[in-house]
Amino acid sequence: MDENTIKKAMSGDTQSQSEVLESVSDIVFNLSLRMLGNIEDAKDVSQEIFIRILDKLSTFRFESAFSTWVYRLSVNVLLRERKQRSRYQGISFDVYAMDLDKANFDVPYESDLEVKVLAEELKYSCSNVMLQCLDDRSRCIYVLGTMFHIDANQGAQIMGISAVNYRQILSRTRKKVHEFLDSYCMASGHCDCMRRIGHAIRTHRLPSDHCDYMALKPIAKERLCHCTEVMENFETQSDLFATLPYYEGKSVLEDVIQKVKECFQDEQASHV
Repeated sequence: MDENTIKKAMSGDTQSQSEVLESVSDIVFNLSLRMLGNIEDAKDVSQEIFIRILDKLSTFRFESAFSTWVYRLSVNVLLRERKQRSRYQGISFDVYAMDLDKANFDVPYESDLEVKVLAEELKYSCSNVMLQCLDDRSRCIYVLGTMFHIDANQGAQIMGISAVNYRQILSRTRKKVHEFLDSYCMASGHCDCMRRIGHAIRTHRLPSDHCDYMALKPIAKERLCHCTEVMENFETQSDLFATLPYYEGKSVLEDVIQKVKECFQDEQASHV
C-alpha cells in the first residue's frame, strides 16, 4: 500500500479507504480464520478489524511497514475476541486426539459429494480446529511464523515481545504441533481424512451437502510473500500447516468492506 493512498484515506477519501481495506483483506481474513477456526467467525471479526483500521488510521506514523501495523492491530482484536468466543473453549490436543482415534474410522454416511472433496474439506476444517488446541499467544505466533512466514524481528514488533522470545515460543510450538501430527494425524506418512468423513458428518463437524473451505479461492504463494513483505527460512517446512491454502480475502469480505465503509461514513457524519 503506497503512502499517498494511506494519507488520502486518513483525510477521509472514501475511494482510498476502500483501497486500504482491500489491500489488507487477505491478511485480515486469513489471520482471523487461523486464529478463530471458523469461516463465519473470521468474517465477523474481520469486520471489527476493518472498523478499527479506519478508526485508528490517523495514528499510523509511517515508522514501520503498514502491514506490520495492520498485523498488530488485528492481533490485539483477535486475542480479545478469542477470549469472548466459546466455540472452541476447553479444546486441547488430548481432547482432539480422542476425535482422531481409529475407533471413529469408517463410520457409514450419506452424501452426494465425492469422497476426495469431502476429505479435502475435512482436512482444511480439521487443521483450523487443531490450531485452537494451542494457547492464544502460542497459536498467534505459530500462525504468523509458520503460515505467514513472518520473521522474528517483524513478529516481535507485532506481538510486543523480544525477537528472542518470539523465536523461542515459535520453536516450542512447532515442536508440539509436529509431535501431535506425527502421533495422530500424519501416522504412517499419510492422512486418514477419508476414513474420518462419516464420524465428522455424524458429529456435525462436516456438512454432508456443501463445502465451505473448498468454495474459498486460494491465492498464489507469491501473493503471500508480497503481503507479508519479509520471508524467513525455517529449518523445516514439512508442517501440514505450511502447506495449507492462503485464501483471497477480498472476495469473501467484499460485502463486509462495503458495510464497514458505510458505517464509518455515517459515524463520521454524525460527529460533524
